Amino acid sequence: MVEGNANRWGVLLLAHGAPERLADVPEFLLHVRGGRPLPEAALQEIVRRYALIGGGSPLLKWT
Repeated sequence: MVEGNANRWGVLLLAHGAPERLADVPEFLLHVRGGRPLPEAALQEIVRRYALIGGGSPLLKWT
C-alpha cells in the first residue's frame, strides 16, 4: 500500500447482467444458468424477491 493512502477505500461491483423488468427475470435466469431452467418454485421465489425491490435490478441504475 502506498504511504498516506491508509484511509482510502473502494468498491468493485461485478455482475452477470441484470433484468430491467419483472417480466425479464425468467429469461435472465435462463441465460445466467446456461440454458438450464430453474424449478418452478425457485423461479417464482426469485421473481417474488425482484418484485419486492421494484421489479428489476437496482444495479442498472448504479452501473
